[in-house]
Amino acid sequence: MTKPSRLCAILLWLACLPGPAVSAVDDPPTDHQLIEQARQEREQGLFNTAEYTLRNVNLGSLPPVEQAAFHRELGLSLHGQGRVAEADLAFNLGLEAARTSGAAGTEAALLNDKGTVAASRHDPEAAAFLFERALNAAIEIGDTDLAVTAAINRGRAALDLMDVGMLESSIEAAIGRIMGERSLSTRNWLSVGRLQQEGVRRLGQPAQWRRHAFDSFSRALAIAEALPDRLLASYAYGYLGSLYEDELKFDEALQYTRQAALLAMSRDFDAALYLWQWQSARILRAQDRIDPAISAYRQAIESLGRLRPNLGQGEGVSFRERAAPVFFELADLLLSRSRTLDDPAARDRNLREVRSTLEQVKVAEVQEYFQDQCVQAAGGSTELDMVSAGSAIIYPILLADRTELLLSLPDGLHQFTSNVGAAELTSEVREFRRHIEKYNFQTDYVRHAIQLYRWLIQPMEAALAAAGVDTLVIVPDGPLRTIPLAALYDGEQFLIERFALATTPGLTLTSPQPLARAEVDLFAGGLTEGVQGFSPLPNVGQELERISSKFPTESIRDQQFVVDEVQRRISEGNQEIVHIATHGQFDSDHTQSFLLAYDDKITMDRLQTTIASRQRLQEPLELLVLSACQTAAGDDQAALGLAGVALKAGARSALASLWFVNDESTARMIEDFYEYLGDPANSKARALQLAQLQLIRDERFSHPAFWAPFLLIGNWL
Repeated sequence: MTKPSRLCAILLWLACLPGPAVSAVDDPPTDHQLIEQARQEREQGLFNTAEYTLRNVNLGSLPPVEQAAFHRELGLSLHGQGRVAEADLAFNLGLEAARTSGAAGTEAALLNDKGTVAASRHDPEAAAFLFERALNAAIEIGDTDLAVTAAINRGRAALDLMDVGMLESSIEAAIGRIMGERSLSTRNWLSVGRLQQEGVRRLGQPAQWRRHAFDSFSRALAIAEALPDRLLASYAYGYLGSLYEDELKFDEALQYTRQAALLAMSRDFDAALYLWQWQSARILRAQDRIDPAISAYRQAIESLGRLRPNLGQGEGVSFRERAAPVFFELADLLLSRSRTLDDPAARDRNLREVRSTLEQVKVAEVQEYFQDQCVQAAGGSTELDMVSAGSAIIYPILLADRTELLLSLPDGLHQFTSNVGAAELTSEVREFRRHIEKYNFQTDYVRHAIQLYRWLIQPMEAALAAAGVDTLVIVPDGPLRTIPLAALYDGEQFLIERFALATTPGLTLTSPQPLARAEVDLFAGGLTEGVQGFSPLPNVGQELERISSKFPTESIRDQQFVVDEVQRRISEGNQEIVHIATHGQFDSDHTQSFLLAYDDKITMDRLQTTIASRQRLQEPLELLVLSACQTAAGDDQAALGLAGVALKAGARSALASLWFVNDESTARMIEDFYEYLGDPANSKARALQLAQLQLIRDERFSHPAFWAPFLLIGNWL
């Protein structure tokens, strides 16, 4: 076990320890006290702890009014952990109890809470409706503070809806109710100022709105300094600086921003500090002071490193939305500087910093998606650049005005540029996926496959040919995770006809080691019958039989393929390969991703726990094969879950599909894959390539819908 793995294990063990022992003479806390304790824990950001505390409440003994409070606290704790669907369910139960008991205050608060869930699901219309109901309910019962909160939240939804009238009325409702010289009043004035500022930025409101924002931030600053509250004063100074940045008055902007950073630095307020370091970097870049700007970006990233595990907790805001722009803006500057460097060694160092900077984003995204700070490569990561001859690493970087391609070859790191911005590339990716996913006699996907090839592969063609590359390992970003790059087309051949392909969620999230073929055993299980509303998979039986003919296999299916039995077989076994042939779905919420068993669903958490408890813990699972998975087109987060499935499961690599494929062609391809995998001369990537080529040559299955969605993720050797 690597040192990081041991540290994570210790931290998880500590997290599961019970709280301080209670003397036998002490009375146990009442249910009411437990709910209050959970509230205090949640407000400190201890969402897991709060949830654990609430699990000790005897819900059935509570009157409806207390049940409403319980469900609200549980929902807030779950939402703080990013478990949006479970949070929404808890809020619904809370609303039912609140209405039954006539707890109007709790009902109003829960309406606001449900609005935040809708906002985190990027449904501003539903969010605005719920926030308006919460606002009206709060006004009716005279809860001024909740009314201000709901009005501000409604204003944020109005920005997303581009509704100026709703934004104006929301700001007016909030301003008319902010009272007193309190920290809450300071926060509310800051929020109102941000709404006014964003009204200019996003909705094109007149410049006088910026003056209104200046007044709101100035009021917040006056209250913060009188309290005194250094953190809120830091935010006020920083937001004032951002107004000057908007007006291109960079000297004044830098003066206010540095004052904000000093206040944040003096108390280690990293959540504020990184914002002002980032703002300083943008201002310095606008002044063409490139080296100081790069230094400021690095400082912001260092602050984010201390903050990252808790960044955005409880707000329903992803790391990608909140912080990734800092990393991409630094990468953009470094990439631009690389073109001006004549020294090859300096250029190589510069490009490696670009990759290491963006790797932090990839690691953070995977950990955030699985809500697991200990997700890492099974067996420990390796510097991929030095792994195998004939392999090249392609690292696409999607920027607003262009796409950069970093290509790692034996002679170093090379930089190529495509003149296509992220928005246009994403649009083309969406169209490609839409046309290629479903089989028909048309070839509408071809023009998109050619265009994507020209942008993503053609700039590197000469370098790949000169280096004699036969395997491409791609580290996709964002929308590129949702498509099979194997089906990119140069006008004559698919990419898979020229190269074996593998994908990995990150350079530091892969442990590439060759599979020892001499003693390979499998566990294989699956469903042929239709259960739980899912269609039958009649060819799965044939698939499992053919696998058994290639490698020693322990196999179960249908009524045997129940959750407990699958978990027992995997945890007690020592097979190098686990093959699961059943419906699998990957969702943007990892708690909703699953593999279908006969009696229930195998969640990703269950799968991780099962594989992690295998008897032969010193050796991670070599390969996890999921032969009937699907992700929704256009859902980058669901595709991130598929890309990270090997990491979550504790396997060196995974073979899985982006969309559900005809199970006859799947059985055929899986059989061929194992046939080729049995040859020690073939890597996993080469075995998959040869299996896909067999389908391409079969007229019945030559359309990419049949063979393209299968991805080899992680270790490709």
